[in-house]
Amino acid sequence: MSLYLHIEPGPVAEKLGKRTLWLGIALVVVGTIGIILPELLALTISYFIAWLLILAAVLLGYLTWSMPVRDTGNWIKVGVLFILGVLLVILPQVGVATLTLLLAFYFLLDALTNFMLAKQIYPFDGWGWMAFNGLLTFLLALLALWDFPDNSGIFLGVIVGVSLLLDGIVFARIGWALKRRHEVVMND
Repeated sequence: MSLYLHIEPGPVAEKLGKRTLWLGIALVVVGTIGIILPELLALTISYFIAWLLILAAVLLGYLTWSMPVRDTGNWIKVGVLFILGVLLVILPQVGVATLTLLLAFYFLLDALTNFMLAKQIYPFDGWGWMAFNGLLTFLLALLALWDFPDNSGIFLGVIVGVSLLLDGIVFARIGWALKRRHEVVMND
């Protein structure tokens, strides 16, 4: 069974092709900047999350205020969200370190899962690749924890930068293919 995107030539393919191409190019640029300046990307991510928390606090506060019955639990949520957001604005490196620690924990869990799956499917084809994936993911977790928290900004920025760069390449390639296919079909 294969999954694929099938879009008939026409206005939809033309618009999707152009938008996807430009999205891909933008992601390649942002990903490249993130790889070159990883600490800047890591701080940007931390500030983004901080302002999202503050916005969530303001919106939840407005909702709580406008309710006929003001629940103390909701005001506690508003306070916690607001305080966390403000702390991350004041101390963005704490956000970067926390995100890096969460990413390291995720990589450790993913590595463990890959090793367990490799053991379960042994001796069938693919068990070695699963174990290799587990090893690489485990190494990523170790890299995240290496010289923690001093290295957090570099690790987080590079990992997110590489991810954005790869996404950008894929989107640009899809957008280019859609654009070219539409041009060929329209010219026939």
